Order: sequence, then structure tokens, then C-alpha cells
Amino acid sequence: MLETTTPIARYGLGVTVEATLRAEGARLVLQIERYEWPATTTGTDGNWLVGRVALDVGRTAIFTAKLEVTVLTDELQRFRNELRTLDRELTGEATLHHLESQLGATITLKAGKGTIAGYVREHIGAALRFDQIPIDQSYVREALEQFDALVTAFPVRGDPSG
Repeated sequence: MLETTTPIARYGLGVTVEATLRAEGARLVLQIERYEWPATTTGTDGNWLVGRVALDVGRTAIFTAKLEVTVLTDELQRFRNELRTLDRELTGEATLHHLESQLGATITLKAGKGTIAGYVREHIGAALRFDQIPIDQSYVREALEQFDALVTAFPVRGDPSG
């Protein structure tokens, strides 16, 4: 697993911020270190983030994947917003989409209980996928708090599509 990093209120250069999706038998950790191009403050180039993702999944065995990734700020913001809605309504879906398809997760709840499915994969080659892992609203609230800290530390800069 990746080294544990606690989200903190001060986000400067060299500070890694971590957000975790946990469920019964699954843990997907996304660590973000920095903007890929810190001098660019708008457009797609200004919104790429550099980090790592790790996945541990299994109940009777542990399967692990670790990968360096770049993700877009608006992907994280969109997921955080969907988690917020899911936390409030306790029914629905929140999906972490990744433009380069190296990681993803979907949480589906009905009346506060449901499942999570997801994956970590190389561009070409190996992949680790999971599905139908039980999850409930308490895990969603925990993920929301952590992804909110991540989005606060690395907000969308300017127009991300420009």
C-alpha cells in the first residue's frame, strides 16, 4: 500500500494530499502531489495533476495494484460533487471517471446501502478490477470528506476546457 499521508489544511509545494475510497474488502487510494504544469493556470494543461493510485482488494486474499497517474482537476471535482449528492440523498450513483482510463470507481447506493466497483490499469497491459463490493453511507461520507480536501488543495484553475 502507499505510505499514509494525512490531508492537512496547508497545501504547499511538496505536500501530498490523499483521498481514499474504502469498502468491505477494498481500498483505493489516490495521492496527488502537484499540478503537472504549475506555471500554466488555465486550460487543460493547467489542470493536470501528478500522483499515484493504489488498490488493495480481496476478502480471503489480497490483490494489489500501484500506478503513477495524471488526473484532471475537473474529474476530481465532478466526483466530489457526485459524492456530496449521494451522501445527502443516500440513493444514486457517484462515478470517478478518468480521461486516460487508468482508474475508475462507481458507488451505487439505495437507501444508504449498496456496492462499489472499480479498476486500476496500465494504458496497455495489466488491470485489477473489482465489483459488487458492499458499501454503505458511512464509507461515502468518509470519501466525501477526503475528496473535498483534495479538491480544496488542487482546485480547477481557470477554464479547464480552454
